[in-house]
Amino acid sequence: MRIRTLEITGFKSFPERTVLAFDRGISAIVGPNGCGKSNLIDALRWVMGEQNPRQLRGRSMEDMIFSGTERQAAVGMAEVVLSLDNSEGLAPPPYKGFAEIQIARRLYRSGESEYRINKTPCRLRDVVDFFLDTGVGTRGYTIVEQGHIADLVSTRPQDRRTIFEQAAGIGKYRQRRRETEGKLRSTEQNLLRITDVIGELRRQIASLDRQARKANRYKQIKARLRDLELIEAREEHRAETAQFEAAERDIERQRAEGAELDARVGRAEAELEEARRTQLEREKQLQALSERLYSLRTVIQSLESRIDYESRERQGLAAQAAERDDEIARLEQQLVGRGAELTEKIAEMSEVEKLLSADSEALAQREAELRDGSEKLSVVQGRREALQVRLADLGSERATLSSRLESLGERRHELELRLRQSEEALETSTLQVEGLEREEAELELGLHRALAERDDLGRRLSQELREQQQARASHQAGREELEGLRDRLKQAQTQLASLREMGEREAQRASALLERLPQEARGAIDGLLPEVLQVDDGLETAVEAVLGGRLEALLVGDAGAALRLTALLREDSLGRATIVPLGGGESGPEPGPAPLGRPLASFVRARGRRGALVERLLRDAYLVEDLTEAVERFGVGSPPATFVTRAGEVLDRSGAITGGLGAPPGALSRAREIRRLEADLPNLERSVRERAERIQEWAGRVASLETEIENTRSRRHTVELAVLNLEKDLERMRERGKEALQSAQGYREGRELTQSQLQRLEGDDRGIRTRLQEIESEQSRALANRDELSAEISSRGRELELLEQRLVQSRVELAQLGGRRDQIRQSREQLQAAVEDDRQWIGRWREEVRTARERAESLERSEQEARQELGERIADEERERSGQTELRSDFESGAERSREYEREVSAASAA
Repeated sequence: MRIRTLEITGFKSFPERTVLAFDRGISAIVGPNGCGKSNLIDALRWVMGEQNPRQLRGRSMEDMIFSGTERQAAVGMAEVVLSLDNSEGLAPPPYKGFAEIQIARRLYRSGESEYRINKTPCRLRDVVDFFLDTGVGTRGYTIVEQGHIADLVSTRPQDRRTIFEQAAGIGKYRQRRRETEGKLRSTEQNLLRITDVIGELRRQIASLDRQARKANRYKQIKARLRDLELIEAREEHRAETAQFEAAERDIERQRAEGAELDARVGRAEAELEEARRTQLEREKQLQALSERLYSLRTVIQSLESRIDYESRERQGLAAQAAERDDEIARLEQQLVGRGAELTEKIAEMSEVEKLLSADSEALAQREAELRDGSEKLSVVQGRREALQVRLADLGSERATLSSRLESLGERRHELELRLRQSEEALETSTLQVEGLEREEAELELGLHRALAERDDLGRRLSQELREQQQARASHQAGREELEGLRDRLKQAQTQLASLREMGEREAQRASALLERLPQEARGAIDGLLPEVLQVDDGLETAVEAVLGGRLEALLVGDAGAALRLTALLREDSLGRATIVPLGGGESGPEPGPAPLGRPLASFVRARGRRGALVERLLRDAYLVEDLTEAVERFGVGSPPATFVTRAGEVLDRSGAITGGLGAPPGALSRAREIRRLEADLPNLERSVRERAERIQEWAGRVASLETEIENTRSRRHTVELAVLNLEKDLERMRERGKEALQSAQGYREGRELTQSQLQRLEGDDRGIRTRLQEIESEQSRALANRDELSAEISSRGRELELLEQRLVQSRVELAQLGGRRDQIRQSREQLQAAVEDDRQWIGRWREEVRTARERAESLERSEQEARQELGERIADEERERSGQTELRSDFESGAERSREYEREVSAASAA
């Protein structure tokens, strides 16, 4: 590749669009210092992807954009377009087919950057990779700066090796290796950070696990405490019951011992029994009340915890909302202040703009006055200089005229002598011209004959070259076609061998199965299913998709044979196979009208009397162009049939859709492909032989044409040499004739000139004397005018100095106002950005306040409901406790009465 053009717009010292064409033969760019030669190298380095502004002799990338002068405004964008000639196809593989490749880079003052390859947006990485693939880079041997050659010579071997690697085109691999290693290091750092995050998450999970275990432990202990309380109450009840039973036994014993006291203590015992029943009922009531009180206390504690949590959360949300309200108020106040400040900045900006406009107009007026004064001064100075020159001219003319008067006499004598010599030379030249014209006519006749013969040989050579080019093109095209035919032949042979090998492997598997079967079982097999099916071309894939595993089925006579063969395979562990009976059953009802598409069975035929087999295997299978119509029409819930496309995509009755690529060719597709390849191979072999014979004929024709062309070129070369010799002789003859004619003409003109000069001599003498008198008077007038102009120049010079001082002062004031305007504009932009940021924060925090308040209202409603329920539960608890107190009082009084009865009974027993 080589550089074709370089287009620069707005880059450094090129404000306007500049196009440099690097035609063949250009090897250097020269010019005076400061004309922009180094900027061209910077443009090349920049468009190739250089990112370091110091390498481009700048402090920042903004320095690459033309920043303006006093007479030309700055531009807002720099662009460099590099066009490369790729006619030899040496570009990287993705661009090898382009005859011309354009690399463009554009930079805006806002910092945005664009890269394009062939006018297509791309990344910086794409541009760098493009030049890396060509062995060219911004830091390699491609661009060698002044004084860098000595560094290359004296550099270390490692650095020289880097340059050689770039020249060899392997520097890109080292660069990619460095990038890959950097990515690996970055990935390792990311893995370390992820490991840290995982460790932190594990620590948090461990803490949460401990808290969860503590909570579960608390629940278990609380449940255990309740169980223990119940057990304690049950044990107390059991002990009292045991005591009660012991007392009953004692009473019974006493009753047996003192039967005579039965009458006295009968009433007391009856009352005691009644008291005991009453106590037992009260005890059960007390136990039930205790359990209800425990449940109520648990509910009350839960409600209190909920109220406390929701109260704290609501207070936190209220505090957060208040904090956000304060922050919003602060931001709104700050927004008002910034709005006022922004208004002030806009007003100040307007004032500065007005002052700038007024100062600009004043500056323009002063510049106009200065230009007007300079022009007037230049006019006066020009007039004075013209007078000075005129005075010098007049003095010179006066001296010249005086000397001419002296030489006029000498000149007259010389002219008379020259006139006699010119007449003699004119007669000799005329005789010489006539002889040269006769020789020239003879040379022209010989040249015309030689040119005619050369043209005939040239036409003959062109015709032979065209025939040779056609023969070579035919020979090359034939060779390419022969290579293509050979590749096609080899590919077809390889494909046929592969398909046959696949078929042989399947046949070997079937043969292996058959060999394991007994002889009588093998006799029942009528062949394989693919051997009896004939499918229309192009539908093999569809049939294979519908049949699936059945395509490798064994054919038997009837269902009984199929069952016997299946039992034999199972009992003897001979493997697994699909068996299809040819008869022995009804073929099923006739299919109804096609719900969509055409029946697949209409495209399939069976050899022999096996038509019913095709109908049975492909019943309710229909060929459609696309499954979309079937899905849209029937859905995927329960299609009425199986639908299949030519590409093998299947929608079966269950609604399952099968499709995609990657499935190996089936037996039907493979058989069709083998038949096609076996038919194509003889034609391909015949085409290869015929094309090879034709190439031999073309090669012989090319050789014979080369011999004829060489002979014609030799003859033409001889004739061209003769033509050159004749042309040289004729040219020399014409030159001699021309010289003779010019000599004669010169002699003739010299004679006439000498005669006219003699006539002018007398007139010149009279004119010179008159002119001397005029010069003396004109010199006097010019001296007076020169003094007047000198005085006017001094006055105007002083006025111009004063105007220049005022102009400099105006420019200083204008520059100060410009700087102030820039400062105000920057402050205004910062204020606008701050106002927009404050508005965003206000909106975000208002949303947070709204969310917090909605949550607080929800918590408040929940807390009120909990408090209401808590009050109800506390009231229930108080009622239950009041009842428990009354019941316990009754229980104690009953116990006291029981003890009194017992004392009475004891007393009666003792009595």
